[in-house]
Amino acid sequence: MKIALISGILFAGLGAYLQDEDQAKRIAQFVEQLSSDDFEEREKASAELKKIGSDAIPALQEAAKSEDPETRMRAESLLESFKKKP
Repeated sequence: MKIALISGILFAGLGAYLQDEDQAKRIAQFVEQLSSDDFEEREKASAELKKIGSDAIPALQEAAKSEDPETRMRAESLLESFKKKP
């Protein structure tokens, strides 16, 4: 019984870790797309990052330091929108 409980806890923790890792990969992909040559792809990436919300803040803070003006502007805009939410 204890082994089953411990195994369940470990698998639940592993699941959360993998979910966080997947989320981090998605965020990184969307941040990268902020500088896409394709306007629709940039718009979609911005919308997805906005849906993700506060989990995207660290990546957006880094993106706001980008040398690419489009990436920087979109990251700053998203960060500002998160500040305005109650």
